[in-house]
Amino acid sequence: MSAQAAVAVRNAPRVIPPPSPFGELLRRSKFAAFDPEIRQTYTAPASYIHRGNWGLKRPIANRNRDTTIVLRKFEEHAQYIEWDRADGQAKLIKRVEEQNIAPDLVMFSPWYYGLGQAANTKQSGLDSDFCPGESSEVQRLRDERVADDKGSVPLKLQPLPSLSGSESSASTSAVLSINGTKQINFDNLGRRGPGQYGSKSAMPREDRREEESFLQPNIRAMTPLQFRRYVEKLRTLRPAFLEYTRTRLAEDREKNRKVMSTIDVNDLSDQELVHVLGLEARKKNLHVGFLGRYTEEHVYKEEVEEEEEDPEAAAELANKPQPIKKQPHKLGGLMYAAPSQMETFFYSKPAPGFVLQDITPVAGAHSHTSGTEKDVIAAFAGLTVHLPSRDSQGALPLYEPSTSDGLNVDRIPDPSGSGSETIDTSKSEREMRLIDLKVDQVPRVVGSGVHSYSLGFTKLRGTVATKNVGANFRTNPEPIGSIAYNGMMPPQTKSSNIYGNGAPSTFSSRSFPLFKKPSPQPSMKGALPTDSAVQQNKSEFLDALMSMVRKKPGSGSSEQS
Repeated sequence: MSAQAAVAVRNAPRVIPPPSPFGELLRRSKFAAFDPEIRQTYTAPASYIHRGNWGLKRPIANRNRDTTIVLRKFEEHAQYIEWDRADGQAKLIKRVEEQNIAPDLVMFSPWYYGLGQAANTKQSGLDSDFCPGESSEVQRLRDERVADDKGSVPLKLQPLPSLSGSESSASTSAVLSINGTKQINFDNLGRRGPGQYGSKSAMPREDRREEESFLQPNIRAMTPLQFRRYVEKLRTLRPAFLEYTRTRLAEDREKNRKVMSTIDVNDLSDQELVHVLGLEARKKNLHVGFLGRYTEEHVYKEEVEEEEEDPEAAAELANKPQPIKKQPHKLGGLMYAAPSQMETFFYSKPAPGFVLQDITPVAGAHSHTSGTEKDVIAAFAGLTVHLPSRDSQGALPLYEPSTSDGLNVDRIPDPSGSGSETIDTSKSEREMRLIDLKVDQVPRVVGSGVHSYSLGFTKLRGTVATKNVGANFRTNPEPIGSIAYNGMMPPQTKSSNIYGNGAPSTFSSRSFPLFKKPSPQPSMKGALPTDSAVQQNKSEFLDALMSMVRKKPGSGSSEQS
């Protein structure tokens, strides 16, 4: 009996086999979630790429290290794999990450309106329900790292607001109290009167309408058939839109909010309402608010009172697929980190760039004898970016339509010694740093034809500055705010901004040495100032007083003379 038990134990499988081959494939293969309608990028270790092994059914002829691929078809009936390179897309993401800059959105673009409430928050959007810090709605949560009095048990986090925008069961409070400490009301910070923190708060800014922050239908992602059906649906909503416009314009006249005309909207017909007040409705984006309100109420919030009365209808409704509320990544996956401006300044280094042409090319604008300065377009980090003239350090654009060959370069002998001539592009080369990046339109990655265009639909707006300019390079080595730091600040030009009549003065864009040697001054000990010096100081003092008391134009009083 013991011998039979020993044989049974010896013959027993040491590893329990998976319940099905698909379960094993799902755990081991990264292509288990492959969808031919989504342009997904795949990579593999360098040692595997060298042998052509990408985890597919058969090796492919792509043995370049540090490369990525996109699968068009996982397996053809002719027993081959259809794939394409995706190095350009992957390298663009890497270049933006190397610049370590937090991108922003272009205001009022189609992508901006399509994001809804996520476009107005600092967070990148909700990517996962398991990430409580990434929410499209602003909510103050308790710090989970703080333990209670009994031990290291973290405090309970408040529930996240629902994605549909419905009221949560738990109310959100702006008052924070941890372990019996003093309560802090965040809503009162900055409004507590003179002598305390934030006594001079910023001017209140009018927020967007609630309807404008709702999600909008993304017409760029629709097929031609879906777009035609969407337009037909909009035509049926015209009476509801006119009623919505009339109601909103009447509310604005009651509240006296940016009213462009005193005409009573109730006295106008539908046709007169469009012709007379159509421009005001367009400037107030009432069409955006109407589409957002309609999408929120009729797509994501269906009325189910009748179905709830019937148990069978309620059970059928529970099993019915519900529309998924769209919540794309705010930046389209371009950057998941959010570095501050200080991190960008200290952790990113200038990289080579190339000045291409003027924004509005004019013949002879940048000739060798011309001193005209214009903003130019530069090539940097794989992007065409904007380079202001004040930050270009006199770089000449390469393209010049007034010349015979269209280039603004000098001819120099070939350094290789072949006796021929080559072009000198040193006047168009500069080391640059990306100081601003905005997302206008994200790439199309879903659809049947997305594999042929890759980044063709992507629009990014970047602004760069050359290496040795004040907006890009710290020329003052002293600690910020110290007396030595203020003593080494560059002199400001005479401007009304210094005396508060305009925007606050900024750091000059000129370059200054790190350690400025004081210029020798003649000894004035025992000597009296000359009459010219006294007169000059007196005139400068009077000019300063005049600038301080001068009234702004249109304020109702004339300037003091």
